[in-house]
Amino acid sequence: MVKLVISDNEGTTTVVPLVRDEVSIGREEGNTIRLTERNISRRHAVLTKVNGHYEIADLKSYNGLTLNGEAIAAQSELSPGDQVQIGDYSITVQAEAVAVAGEDEATRVAAMPQPELPARVVMLAEPTPGAEFSLPVAGVAKLGRSEELAIPINHRSVSREHAEISREGDGYVLMDLASANGLSVNGKKVTEHMLTSGDVIELGQVMFRYVEPGEIYAFDPQEASHYARAMGARSTANARIAMGMVAIAVAVAIGLMSGDDAEPAAATTVTDPADSPAAAGAPEPTVDDGAYDAALSACREALAGRRYAEAMAHSGLALKARPGDSAAVECQQQGQQRHEDEQTFVRGEAALGAGDPEAAHKEFQRLAPESEFRSRPAVAEALAQIATTRVANARSLLPSNTVEASRLARGVLALPGVPHAQEQAARSVIGDARRAEEAIVAAAAEQPEAAPVRERPSRSSRRAASPKKPRAPRGESGMKAASACLAKGDNQCVIKALAGKARTAQEMGLLIETYRAMGNAQAARKYMTLYVKRFPTARRANSYQRMLGQ
Repeated sequence: MVKLVISDNEGTTTVVPLVRDEVSIGREEGNTIRLTERNISRRHAVLTKVNGHYEIADLKSYNGLTLNGEAIAAQSELSPGDQVQIGDYSITVQAEAVAVAGEDEATRVAAMPQPELPARVVMLAEPTPGAEFSLPVAGVAKLGRSEELAIPINHRSVSREHAEISREGDGYVLMDLASANGLSVNGKKVTEHMLTSGDVIELGQVMFRYVEPGEIYAFDPQEASHYARAMGARSTANARIAMGMVAIAVAVAIGLMSGDDAEPAAATTVTDPADSPAAAGAPEPTVDDGAYDAALSACREALAGRRYAEAMAHSGLALKARPGDSAAVECQQQGQQRHEDEQTFVRGEAALGAGDPEAAHKEFQRLAPESEFRSRPAVAEALAQIATTRVANARSLLPSNTVEASRLARGVLALPGVPHAQEQAARSVIGDARRAEEAIVAAAAEQPEAAPVRERPSRSSRRAASPKKPRAPRGESGMKAASACLAKGDNQCVIKALAGKARTAQEMGLLIETYRAMGNAQAARKYMTLYVKRFPTARRANSYQRMLGQ
């Protein structure tokens, strides 16, 4: 059997056996192997079994992937020991030796080269049969639905922090953390237990096998099938649905669904229909036409109760009874869309709780336009935080950069659904920016002129000078034209009227202040230098000199 050993950038390792002929990898739900870091595309890569070996291909992902350090695009064959890099995840290909006829398992395994193996727990049933989690040499490893834990378990029957395994002496102790569904070892309820080789641990509806340090253990799908059937039987006994056969199928289907109404998916999850109890050899539930009405009614009831994974399971049963039925298809589609929206909302809410409203807002924008989750308080809160931050940034630019301040504030007004308080604050910044521009321009216009310093012409130049003649009319003065532009609030018009034409301190001062109001520091400094040279005794000369020195 071929296995993938998946490690993230924090050192967490998951082992996934390949039991399907096609395995998809990506960030989106529905992939066989789901990797949730942001540098993973929704559908990133696919592994395909061809003539007994696997080949990997990139699915036009944004960041691509590498095989043994080289980027690949076309389909490439995988061999044991190959290293695949996908975003922040490193994937090693492993293969177990093939059994020889007449050779017993112990002889075969003993002949295989073995590394120093740590203690570990191996998942025996859904949601990720065969996944292995190494236990720490020292310290504690917590198990639960939270993706921050050392052993994340993507199943609704598991509490956020369900249990922990700690190193004590030469062994490991398992302890329940006041979980909702409790903890069992080898079928008996426990709160604390010293683990021994082969112990079967149950957390809610999820099972693990404890493997001691150095112990050789190969995951067996038939063993997983056995535990899945046992778990299915217990789930059936506790079901509250009147139809017993429907209850069995729903329990199995819900086991295949990931996530919870209030928690994000784990950083590395595997969802594979081929790993289900039915695919592993468990009996396939049957549904006749008489069960259709009950299944469709249960689907609609689950939708009304916001149990979307359960709704999809019921709709599947209804479609088995009546393939293609429009009412069952509609209920299934509604369950699927709302389930996807639920997971999207959970990711956004988690980002908001982590102090990243921008990331939360991006997630919330992916919700369907009519989604009920858009009315949740977290959606409005993320938008309010973004708008508040942007308004504060805009106001911090006043009065030195009124153009950029106005641009940021107008961007807040462009946000769909921006809260009224942030809308008013943005409009206030735009008004203050406009008044700051007017004040700068008015101050420049009221600046008294200083006579320019004129050099006394030499005697020879005076002799060469021709007799004075009347000057031709200059037409409209630069200041008059600039004043007309100011009345219209048109800074570009002011620049056009005065750039290269300013002859007085008043005109050049207005030109400089207009450039400053527009945020064009380079042009403002150019004319400040010219102002200081031409009008060294003017009132603003010292101020411009200091600015140039800075």
